[in-house]
Amino acid sequence: MTQDTRPLIRVVAGILLNQDGDYLLSSRPEGKPYAGYWEFAGGKVEAGETDFQALQREFEEELGIRIRRAVPWLTKIHSYEHARVHLRFMRVEAGWWTGELQAREGQAWSWQKAGDFTVSPMLPANGPLLKALSVPRSFTGRPDTGLEGENASGAYRVVPFGLAEPQHKHILIDEAVLRARGRMPEAESVWVRIQTASQWPHVQDADVVLWQVGNREAAEAVCGVLAGGVSMPLVVAAAPEWNASYRRRWLDGRQYTASATWLFARRPDQYFSFGADGARKQAEDDAESYTRQGMRFGWTQQWPSGLATSAHIGIGHRRYHAADWFGILRRDREYSASVSVSHRKIQFAGITPQIVGVWQRVRSNHFFYSYRKGNVFIQFGRSF
Repeated sequence: MTQDTRPLIRVVAGILLNQDGDYLLSSRPEGKPYAGYWEFAGGKVEAGETDFQALQREFEEELGIRIRRAVPWLTKIHSYEHARVHLRFMRVEAGWWTGELQAREGQAWSWQKAGDFTVSPMLPANGPLLKALSVPRSFTGRPDTGLEGENASGAYRVVPFGLAEPQHKHILIDEAVLRARGRMPEAESVWVRIQTASQWPHVQDADVVLWQVGNREAAEAVCGVLAGGVSMPLVVAAAPEWNASYRRRWLDGRQYTASATWLFARRPDQYFSFGADGARKQAEDDAESYTRQGMRFGWTQQWPSGLATSAHIGIGHRRYHAADWFGILRRDREYSASVSVSHRKIQFAGITPQIVGVWQRVRSNHFFYSYRKGNVFIQFGRSF
């Protein structure tokens, strides 16, 4: 089998829902590859765009509707005859979009129920997602005895492999049992249970993966896998203590930060600093995803009397990627300042106390997030 080495083209597609829980499919217009095939609407991510911005633009251009919010779902890489694409699918719940659907490119569109699609043919990269869409968002029960959920078509039950009968549609099997067996069970969908990161590469053919988290190592491994994107639904079954500690991280997705600091020593007892930093957070909810840039300036002085003083100021700008429930696209201006004073002759067992004053202010266009606060405190440090 020849490996496809063509450059990846970034593509985003939207899983758009209506109030009845149906999903929107549209046909590809004439003049495009796979004309007449059905797909989840979307398109290429242009240079300088985030995935969410590309989704907004594509839905406006193709269907005449405005996307207000979206959350990341599955990620797939697919090779077509004409291109190799990196597909990122995003869920758009009912109430997160506005407008009347329009066929602006002459395409057809249809609302479909998960597990009961009536249109064809389906675009190859989109086909496997139809089964994934029928997986409920939450379950009750235990993996050893069975899981119960509900989707738009009704009850959804997952039965352990050892208890399964021919009429059961969804079967759960342990990765170790599957490996020993050598083939997937016969079922409409096969769930594979794992407990460690080493098992993850061996379950990529599963319809759904159930990751049973019982320790910190497994919880951290789930974070790493989610940060890279998953191509099938990943259900995490965790004890309450691990769920409480990691739920937010499992849902928050990826975060990147970078910073640099330059020091200028004017004299041995005095120096100035300048810093720049950037951060990008990609959360499950795009209304909580943001890009941030900031700058920092500082001054430190050692005085002949033994007194040491320092002062720092910082400014930053935080831009969120989507509007929240109030319809507000949040923008924050951040300001900070701090001063500290210590004396080298005031020590206790080598530990020097330091008086620190900190002031912070955030000016936001969102009524809920503007604030101003100041603190004065004593901290203790020791130099080695």
